[in-house]
Amino acid sequence: MSGLRISGPMAVPANEGELRFLAAKIATSYARANPLAPAELPAVIRLAYSGLLTCANPPTPAPEKPGRSKGAKMDRRRR
Repeated sequence: MSGLRISGPMAVPANEGELRFLAAKIATSYARANPLAPAELPAVIRLAYSGLLTCANPPTPAPEKPGRSKGAKMDRRRR
C-alpha cells in the first residue's frame, strides 16, 4: 500500500478509504473460511472496520485519580 504513514513502530493506513478496503478484505476472507449468509456480510464488514479503527486509534488511558500515589500506601505499612 502506497498510502501508509509511519507512526512510531507501526504503519497506519492514511485514510478512511484504506480502512474500509481492508475491512472488506478481512470480511471476504472470513466469509470464504466460514459458512455465512450473504445478508450477514455487511455486519462482518462493520465489525472488521470497527476493529481496524480501534487498532489505528487506540483509546487514551484514563487519567489517574488525584490523591495519594500508589507508593504512599506501601510506605504507611512499613511504619
